[in-house]
Amino acid sequence: MTVFTAALAVFVALGAVLLLVGVRCLPAPRAQPELHRLPDFTIASYRPVHRLLDDADIAFLRTQRGYSAEIERTFLRHRRNVLRLYLIELAHDFRVLHRAARELALHDASGPDLAWLLMRQSAQFWRLYVGIRLRLCLPFGSTVPSRERFAALLDAAQWMRGQIPVAEGFTF
Repeated sequence: MTVFTAALAVFVALGAVLLLVGVRCLPAPRAQPELHRLPDFTIASYRPVHRLLDDADIAFLRTQRGYSAEIERTFLRHRRNVLRLYLIELAHDFRVLHRAARELALHDASGPDLAWLLMRQSAQFWRLYVGIRLRLCLPFGSTVPSRERFAALLDAAQWMRGQIPVAEGFTF
């Protein structure tokens, strides 16, 4: 019985730790998506992320006089925070795009086919998003996502934007 009690205690403690880490990683709640922002969405606004994902800055930092491991840890922590903010903004933009695309699918002749594609693309986006968010929440090491994973996330958002026709005075 003591082995069972110990296993249960470990399980409960592990669950509490995962809950605390999960709550820490959740983005702040946002208001309903603003569809009037839709025409302003461009992937170009996320171009600085590629620079953040590059390790050239760390290599440069290591060559400088006065370099210390503490400076690198601080740099990496700040870089993860900035990436997290970009990721939260991208998730918000994706929600806006997805909502607009769903509205269009309701009124489009190819609605069921488009709805299926939207669901698949949404699942892919959120799978990548969660993986990147979890990696950014790790408090140690150079835990930044690869350029390829972030590029796939941007591609999913760009695809979603491509499903929405550009029209003057676009409103919902």
